[in-house]
Amino acid sequence: MRNRMQDIFLFGKSHVFESVRNQIRIASQSPAIPMIIQGDSGTGKTALAHEFHRTTGLPHDALRIIDGSLAEDPIRLNETLSKHMELKPGVVLLEELGDLPDRAQSVVATLLDVSHREPANNATHWVFTSRQACSNLLREGRLREDLYFRLGSLYVTLPRLSDRLHDIPTLVQHFINIFRNRGESMVAGAAPDVLKQLQSYSWPGNVRELEIAIQFACTVAHDSILQFSDLPPALQKHLRSESPVPPDPSNTRGKSLQQAVEDFERDFIVQALSRARGNMAQAARAIETTGRILRYKVKRYGIDPKHPQGKKRD
Repeated sequence: MRNRMQDIFLFGKSHVFESVRNQIRIASQSPAIPMIIQGDSGTGKTALAHEFHRTTGLPHDALRIIDGSLAEDPIRLNETLSKHMELKPGVVLLEELGDLPDRAQSVVATLLDVSHREPANNATHWVFTSRQACSNLLREGRLREDLYFRLGSLYVTLPRLSDRLHDIPTLVQHFINIFRNRGESMVAGAAPDVLKQLQSYSWPGNVRELEIAIQFACTVAHDSILQFSDLPPALQKHLRSESPVPPDPSNTRGKSLQQAVEDFERDFIVQALSRARGNMAQAARAIETTGRILRYKVKRYGIDPKHPQGKKRD
């Protein structure tokens, strides 16, 4: 069954997104060239990697995703990747290059070198994701130089949703169809004024934020057509105020920019944990971060993963 996020890559008409689709088609035909997917959280980097895997035509079990625990153990990482490269053609996905430990980066650089030197004997597609440009990671000392130069030049940058606002009506209808087909909603479409207002929002959480908003609206709607009143309350407040600071401008009075950003980040993590019912690994995947970073943030903000909506822990 296709992942609902994968389908997003078939439901975009913006010019910037057409170029993304063309790049993954090219990459799927060139296993010797690694592909680096760059983009903000919520733009769908992992989903695009899965779409790339589908485009190669390889079987479902040909995709190997390197998780945080495996990346922390360079010996096991080397054994796992080497075995995957020897057994059969496949796709290796390493998420968030900047979070990959130095020793793990060394292992990957060595194996990439093998792929470059023996392309005829190796049909492994390498896919990496990163929230930041690799050149910035190199400059900050978070990416090894030997790995950086082995990555090549096939960079796919996912656009923010704010850069593809014309796709919003298509995406909204797509999400509505998903929830309707699942039997979770009887909503069939959205009112034109709602679509227009959604296109006026900056969407800092990108496509994931839009999906969550439409899911909420479909859940509470009493009609077959989504109305403004069906949207999440925080989003309604923002759209009414036309303020660039989500979600509630009144809550930022007397705060520094750093405090406002931290408040938003904490609420974002709380929502992710609530949707994942306290499952840290699932929440980390949903917001496209690593388990290690999520654990750090949870501890920093005093969030109880099992009761994220409750009071902060002491």
